[in-house]
Amino acid sequence: DEVFGLLEPDYWRYYLLRVFPETKDTDFSWKDFDDKINNELVKNFSNFVNRVVSLLHKMCDAEVPAKENMDSRDKEVFDAIEKCKKSFEKNLELGRIKEPLEKFMALSKTGNEYLQSKEPWKVEENKDCLAVCSALIKALSVFAEPFLPFTSERLKSMFNLKKLSWEDLEPGKLLQFKEKINEPAHLFDRIYVEKIQKQIQDKRLYGGFKKLDLRVAKILDVKDHPSAAKLYVLQIDLGKLGKRQIVAGLKGYYKPEVLKGKNIVIVANLKEAELRGVKSQGMLLAAVDKDKNVGLLTARDSKPGDQCYLEALKPTPAKIVDIKDFQKLKMTVMVGRVMFKDKMLKTDKEDIIAENVADGAHVE
Repeated sequence: DEVFGLLEPDYWRYYLLRVFPETKDTDFSWKDFDDKINNELVKNFSNFVNRVVSLLHKMCDAEVPAKENMDSRDKEVFDAIEKCKKSFEKNLELGRIKEPLEKFMALSKTGNEYLQSKEPWKVEENKDCLAVCSALIKALSVFAEPFLPFTSERLKSMFNLKKLSWEDLEPGKLLQFKEKINEPAHLFDRIYVEKIQKQIQDKRLYGGFKKLDLRVAKILDVKDHPSAAKLYVLQIDLGKLGKRQIVAGLKGYYKPEVLKGKNIVIVANLKEAELRGVKSQGMLLAAVDKDKNVGLLTARDSKPGDQCYLEALKPTPAKIVDIKDFQKLKMTVMVGRVMFKDKMLKTDKEDIIAENVADGAHVE
């Protein structure tokens, strides 16, 4: 599950269906994943579509040219479309997926070979081959629908195609285009397995932390809690997130006049709680060392509402986190800086500082 959010769904749909075990089990291989995505989806299929759309814009003012006469190479393309159609009809009824997908990819390879043989960028009179290529892409948009639904819709959008059906897969209908086509867009980009593996590792190590919405907050006012001797009630400013109230156990460590005006760090998406009868809309962060010294996490030069995050990791906060989610994350202090594993907590302007505590202090 942890890998599926790293690429768009059709990458995974294609690969998983491509290796779907019809007769025996199969094992996942990063090398095989790299090969099938980069050599099949990207270099073959996506590259063919991109070449055709780019040439249509460059040579035909974004209009699919008319195709008056068919030569033997043109007919071979439509024969390949018909064979692909028959394979789909035969195999999908029996629940077989592998052969139709192979035919689908072979069809885009046929398109690449056909385009290369015609070379319209060199031979001006061959530019009507782009009509055949466009017809092939139109067919691919139909064949892609059961396997790659998002890709199918992108193809149709690129060529301004309405809803298509199986009956549209014959030459006369495939060659009909009524509108100009849209700008080319890569259907699939090259993947880098090492990068994906690093993202998976980061997700395992830091995924829980990235759910926190840590923000800089300025303390506006401090009052004693009406029914708890060790608690303060703080009014804070979170910039664009507005003003809030939080309850904090800082009596005995900070005087009200010292707290007022400080820029602190709070968990802004912590589930709202009621502490001894007073509403608390978040939780401030402080560090405690082995000698029981307590120091707030501060961001002196940042603005209220600025986001705090681990260096080189973009936060993806959950809507709400529970206190138990936070307690699983062990932040410590090193040389006054706040660390989670090997990464430092910071804002866009500065490192987060833990006041008045020794190295090894834990953030609570």
